This record gives sequence, structure tokens and C-alpha cells, in this order.
Amino acid sequence: MDVTTARKRARLLDLVRQFFIEEGYLETDVPALSPDRIPEPNIVPFETTWVRGWDSPRTYWLLPSPERHLKHLLAEGYPNLFFLGKVYRNNESFSPHHHPEFTMLEWYQREAHDTDLLATLERLLERIDTEFPLPPTLRPPFEFIDLPRAFQVWAGFDWTQTPVVESMARAARQSGPVGKCSSWEDLWDWLFVDRIEPRLPKDRPVILQGWPARHSGQAACDPERPQTARRWELYAGGLELVNACRETAEPPEGPESYRQACRKLGNISGAALGFDRLLMVLLEKPTIQEVIFFPLMGTLNNHE
Repeated sequence: MDVTTARKRARLLDLVRQFFIEEGYLETDVPALSPDRIPEPNIVPFETTWVRGWDSPRTYWLLPSPERHLKHLLAEGYPNLFFLGKVYRNNESFSPHHHPEFTMLEWYQREAHDTDLLATLERLLERIDTEFPLPPTLRPPFEFIDLPRAFQVWAGFDWTQTPVVESMARAARQSGPVGKCSSWEDLWDWLFVDRIEPRLPKDRPVILQGWPARHSGQAACDPERPQTARRWELYAGGLELVNACRETAEPPEGPESYRQACRKLGNISGAALGFDRLLMVLLEKPTIQEVIFFPLMGTLNNHE
């Protein structure tokens, strides 16, 4: 990362932090090490061992998300919270848009729906635009795309009518070959990446709604469409930037202490934004390695 980009990165961090402070959020910090895995089956954490000398070694995980810790604080009565810091994810794609260590912005609003998070995001973008002109790929208004409808148009079938992996595979094969997947969720992901993502508009920001409830573990179901979740994602230039949802009070996975905390949350919604990707879009950089200090991929390449 060159010096000019480094200065812009530092300024954007300050700008985002100041926005949430002025909005009344409390900034929080979380440990990098966790004794429990995060309750997300699609996220693979880095595993390490705490060698304690006189006692048995204990397994810990590098934190892939601050979600569990922030929800514990919210359950204790904390106000609106935000986190801006490093997280770590294993088994991620080796691509210009991924890095195993990255900076995440995550925020939680009390007495809020997922649509309220969208309003907060729009205000954040307005604030950023005062110093970092938004490119057309990120400048509102957003285009809203409903995923059940997108599957009907671009994949040729209605996934809400295919409750098992075999029926989904049969329906999908009518419009093209299908990858080998053992679960409904894996096949849905494969079809999304193969048939939906490439067709998303690249010249304007897009909000994807109507995600499968069975594949959105931390999101509440939409009472009007129980097969879908109260969840949305923002894509800019075809790149995923934000994942947001109305939080469920009954998460399907996680330790009992976490599940108890979720039951105390009430009406809370949360969003996660990839800060490095945001900087990529704002500065029109083609790779994430160009907007972070000491990218691991570059380090690995130097040792090959």
C-alpha cells in the first residue's frame, strides 16, 4: 500500500468512527481469541492452542466476527454498539477480494428493523461522500432485487418450491449443468454464485433481499414470507459490501450462554460491512491487497 492510500485509509477509519459516535453508538472492543467457535456453519475460524505450561493445552479460535461478544453486551443492557477492527477467517477464497485477516465494521441498533439499518447505511454514505466522492457503483439510490424472483428469471425455477436438494437439482438442470452438492444450502450457494451473482448490475449499487430463512441462521424469518429472512446485502460493482438482518431470538446454533443472550435482545438488528472492500470501491482499486498493510498473499508469494 502506497503512502497516499495509507493516508486515505486512516482518514476513512476516522470518518466512519466519528459518524457512529455522533449517531450515539458506543464503540466496543472484543478479544482476538475466543474459547468457543462462532455459531456460523459457513465460517471456518483459525484454530490455535494456548499452552499453559503446568496445565493441559486449550484450544482457542481467532475471532471471525465480533457478533457473539456484542450480543452478550446488548443482552446486559448496553446501548447501540459498533465495532471497527480486525477479524480472521480461514478457508476463504484466494481472490483479489478476499484476505484471511481483514477490517470489519459491525453495528447493532436497538428497536430497529433491517430497513432501519439501510437508512443508517445511507446516512453513512452521505457522510463519506463529503470527503470521498462516491462512485456510481456505490451512490444511492439503490436497486432492490428480490432473490426468489431473481432465481425464477436467471436460474429458471422457484427455490421456495424445492424443499430438498434433489428437487432443487432437478429444477436447476432444466436451464444448465449443476455442480455436485450434498446439501440444499450448498447447492443454493452454488447456483447463486453461478447464475445470480454474474448477472447483478455492475454500474449501480444493488440491495439483495429475500434470502432463504433456512440459510440465514442469525436472521429472523419474514412473517409475510416465512421461507425468507429479514436480511439484505449490498453489492457495489458486483462486490458484496454489507450483510444486514433483523436478529433472531432463537439462533439454531451456538453455546447455551449465547442462545440465552439472544433471547434477551428484543427488537435488534445488526449489520456487518467489509471496510477494506469499501476502501477498494471508493478508491477504485482492483485488489484488496492494495488497500491493506502487509497483505499475507504478498508475503507468501515472496517466500515461494
